[in-house]
Amino acid sequence: MGLFYTHFFEWWFHHGPMHRRMRLIPEAIKLSHLEHHRVFHGNNYRSDDPEDLKYITGAYYRWPISFLVNYLLFIIIFPMQYGAIFFLGVFLHFTSYEVTHWFSHREADNLFDKTLSHIPIINKLREIQIEHHRIHHEEPRWDFAFNPPYLFDHLFGTFKR
Repeated sequence: MGLFYTHFFEWWFHHGPMHRRMRLIPEAIKLSHLEHHRVFHGNNYRSDDPEDLKYITGAYYRWPISFLVNYLLFIIIFPMQYGAIFFLGVFLHFTSYEVTHWFSHREADNLFDKTLSHIPIINKLREIQIEHHRIHHEEPRWDFAFNPPYLFDHLFGTFKR
């Protein structure tokens, strides 16, 4: 359930506050993400330039704030006995997102992607993930989810391919 919920939250947060002005959401989130798109676009989708790399992830405090918001939503909706397993799913999804997103914008010959290219099925999923995200950077109105299976891109009509 934590993985499913976080997959939805990732799609919603990217489709919503990161691309649109929304009441009660700091405009700095959208502006930071627009800068990410400005830097990683077209032929510069992948880079090892230190000046570019600082724009891969957002500000250091965004992950803890996001985790706190999700925690507060959880305690409102679910009984606390499910907390540990739910947040294990949340943690695994966001960790997977941060690591794979970082390397999606690094040059293709990075050790992480070279290693994954030798693992059957994972290598294909990784190729799909990188292409899905590249499309989003070319046309930011499509492909808001980063991690497969892109369920909410399919459900809400934002899946490009």
